[in-house]
Amino acid sequence: MIGSGIAGMISTILGVRALSIGVGGLPGILAIRPQNYLGFIISVVVAIIVPFLLTLFMAKRGIMAREGAQVADIETAGNNTTESTSIAAAVPDDDFVEEIIFSPVDGQLTRMEDIDDPVFSQKLMGDGFAVKPTSNKVYSPIFGKVTNIFDSKHAIGLETEGGVEVLVHMGLETVELKGRPFDIKVSEREEITPDTLLAEVNLDMIKEDNKATDIIIVFTNMKDNTEWKITADGMIKTKGTIGDLKL
Repeated sequence: MIGSGIAGMISTILGVRALSIGVGGLPGILAIRPQNYLGFIISVVVAIIVPFLLTLFMAKRGIMAREGAQVADIETAGNNTTESTSIAAAVPDDDFVEEIIFSPVDGQLTRMEDIDDPVFSQKLMGDGFAVKPTSNKVYSPIFGKVTNIFDSKHAIGLETEGGVEVLVHMGLETVELKGRPFDIKVSEREEITPDTLLAEVNLDMIKEDNKATDIIIVFTNMKDNTEWKITADGMIKTKGTIGDLKL
């Protein structure tokens, strides 16, 4: 749309006119006045090159990876060794539902705004958190089910029992690696708990491609009244409690 808009502006400025209504695109030159051929060709070239360059830029920045994409202040130290099997994921109340969120991997808990990617740091896809991993096994951060496994294997879509959509994004700009570092251990529609191994990640392979290994958790369908509170800090352990969502 941007490329076509710029091409249309250039075409108008150069005074390109057609003899009659005809087809669009390259064959459209058959309907253009001969004295306007050069202006038309310039416009067509712009309409091709601008989208091409913008697509490369957006892919490089990860904007096209649906990350989504798709966080909160770290307030107090939390319990990083809570047994996941003893905690209910969704606790109903008169006014809200509480979702307990667990650590998907061992590592350093990171503020969303500190992630080196504007899609996540600006929370364009939603709120959440990240972990700089020290282990290669990524577990489910929720009780719920798997809703989507990306073709490039770098991200997995989940849904909590309370209906919160959760994106597990493994690494930054790793869509470009076409699934090579990722061994997915679950399938779509599978029921999951914090004891469920989602994937094993070859962290060394990601680093060799000069990409960050952050494991990012994003809540992609939060509403205005949703409260997300992180209750952990620093180095965390897999399956330890990170915080809670109140819906």
